[in-house]
This record gives sequence, C-alpha cells and structure tokens, in this order.
Amino acid sequence: MTDGFLEFDIFGRRVLSNSGMNAALFAVENQTADQRMLTVTWNPGLAKFIVACEDLRNYATTAVDIYCRQVTANGNVAASAVAVITAPGPDFAPRIASVTSNVARLVHWQFFDDFHRDVFGVD
Repeated sequence: MTDGFLEFDIFGRRVLSNSGMNAALFAVENQTADQRMLTVTWNPGLAKFIVACEDLRNYATTAVDIYCRQVTANGNVAASAVAVITAPGPDFAPRIASVTSNVARLVHWQFFDDFHRDVFGVD
C-alpha cells in the first residue's frame, strides 16, 4: 500500500474472531521512503506481533536496512521501530524465527555485496 506519494508503507487490519474485518486500517511502518518485504510472527507470551521489514529511510547512507516493531493483539503499534541492522550495504529479505512464550526472537536477513551473499541474525 502506498501513502499517496508512490512510497510503499506497511499497514495492518485486525481480523476478528468471527472472521470479520475490523474496519480501521493502521500504519505499522510509514516512514519517509519505502518499507517493504515484511515478515510477521506472533509472540503468545507477550501477546504481541513482531513485524520486521526492509526499510529505505536511510538509503543514501546505508542502502537497505532492517527495522522491526511490535503490534499488540488489538492493533496498538509500538511508538518507535527498532533498528535491527543499519550498517552500510544492502540488507534484505528479513525473516523472524518461531517465537514461543517469552523466548528471545531471532530476526535474520540476507546481505549482498559485489562478491558475497551472507545470512546474519540478531535476537
């Protein structure tokens, strides 16, 4: 979904227990530039979703970064995103490992430069 200025952002909408949709859309990530390639997981111990995505807000200095944000079951979005990786170079294709109870989450992503493709992770 775009914000009207040809920038891709990430929005959410709650699915109700009766399979109906809550009418209200909410922004998960809508910073300057694109946010794309999201991945989502549920943490039952915290009763929160974890959303990670590629983020281009600092593209001129660090290329593609990975950010994540928590969203509660009722659609409340955490006030600020957490920068997972903002090192120079293209970081892409984020994924979140399974989450159970209060076990630490693992966000992993791919890095690509002219010579190598690598996979990194952080919990």
